[in-house]
Amino acid sequence: MAPNRAGTPAVLLAITSVAALAVVLQFDGPPAVVAGLLLTLVLPGYAMTRGLFPGRSLSPIERGTLAVTLSLAALALGGIGMFAGGARLSRLSWAELGVGVTVVSALVWYLRQRTRPDSNWSTADTVEQGAVPLRATTLSTRKAALRLAPLALAVLFVTVAGVVSWHSASRADAVAFTELSIVPAGPVEEGAAQRDVVIGVICHEQHTTQYTVKIHDNGSFRASFTPRVRNEATWAVTTAVPATGTITAELYREGDTTPYRSVHLS
Repeated sequence: MAPNRAGTPAVLLAITSVAALAVVLQFDGPPAVVAGLLLTLVLPGYAMTRGLFPGRSLSPIERGTLAVTLSLAALALGGIGMFAGGARLSRLSWAELGVGVTVVSALVWYLRQRTRPDSNWSTADTVEQGAVPLRATTLSTRKAALRLAPLALAVLFVTVAGVVSWHSASRADAVAFTELSIVPAGPVEEGAAQRDVVIGVICHEQHTTQYTVKIHDNGSFRASFTPRVRNEATWAVTTAVPATGTITAELYREGDTTPYRSVHLS
């Protein structure tokens, strides 16, 4: 009787479904912890190990190490891809990623089982009575490559994750933005009608930018400045504002109709 090849992938998918359900329903306590650990450290890597090396005989330690390594590598790459694509990294999105990797790998595992000859049925080699079977004393190149393949794959995953992370960090450094600040210029004398504040603008827009800085309070006070600031340069001005009330500074870039930055000083 032939073995049921779909049995083990089906069990893996059933466990994955239960773990995903625990995350989606936001269980608390031990169930949530167990489900999260399974979806991040065990199930994706285990399914990938089975799908990539269906004919390999691995020890429990080797299979466990591969499961954890491949799970972390796959989720790291997937997380970077989701972040680069603008997806929100949340509890649900991580669960979806873990489930997706597990399901695809389990499907590959099942399909590769169908294309392989039945390896569970074998005939022992017969040896003439009194003869001693020869034992291979050298490791063939093919066997050595198969044994090193899991390690090489894990190193490849980690290397690609590192390269993608570095590239993403380099792109993040090039993000355009502007800093706006308002701080007191010094102590205010008791009973004074005005106080001095320092308005500061730091340009990180990757080019020289024309700004408009508008300052106002809750009453009739109004002031405006139009600095032109080079990239990575700082512009600052000290100006007198009412001694009481909340002062608001709003920054507009050229062409803006709504404030790009806004800060307050009480």
